[in-house]
Amino acid sequence: MLSVAFAATAPVHAGSLAVAPTSLRLPANGGTAVMYAFNRGDHPVIVQVEGYVWSQHDNADHLASTDRLQRSPPMARIAPGQKQTIRVRVPPSAAKRERTFRLLVSELPDPNNERANSVRVLLQFSVPVFVASGKDSHPALTWRARREADGIRLSVRNDGSGYAKLVNLVTVSPNGKRTPVLSKSLKYVLSGAERSWMLPATTSRKLVIEGKELHGDTALHVTVAVRQ
Repeated sequence: MLSVAFAATAPVHAGSLAVAPTSLRLPANGGTAVMYAFNRGDHPVIVQVEGYVWSQHDNADHLASTDRLQRSPPMARIAPGQKQTIRVRVPPSAAKRERTFRLLVSELPDPNNERANSVRVLLQFSVPVFVASGKDSHPALTWRARREADGIRLSVRNDGSGYAKLVNLVTVSPNGKRTPVLSKSLKYVLSGAERSWMLPATTSRKLVIEGKELHGDTALHVTVAVRQ
């Protein structure tokens, strides 16, 4: 979730927008998913819903505007205490890999609802949308470790048909010391993508990685040889 502040001085008024669910899944033949935007405040809110293709390369997330992720309505005004139903649709596809998108749900400034001498914090939510391939969508992870000048480069590639969702990754030393790689934050690795992290230098010839992959609800315990 992102937030943007408008106006000048205190007090600060937090945005009142909320969305549910926080991710969407659609079958390979398309279909429609439903999301709700809630106004938990005491003034109307204006909401804009934008669709983006979500990809990963060069060890980063990338978004590109698209019409393939259809939203209805793309913009709405929500009364206090009310909710807006947002229907999301994608056309069918014969893609062999899971298709991935993101919805950006943004609270827009309302000129009729500005308070003098105050800061208005507007909220934006980035909601993942996963569209299955023609077969079961599951991750298949391959781990690598390479010694570099600045330390150890740990990489994971996902050659499966579905995304991986990694959390609480740590390295475990021979004496049992656990060093966070991701700590409590989570990291997606999309189908066909690769992510990497730089770890402190070590003389060990192998790394032991532990954590959890949430998409398949799988505990991770991986031993990776450190290559030159």
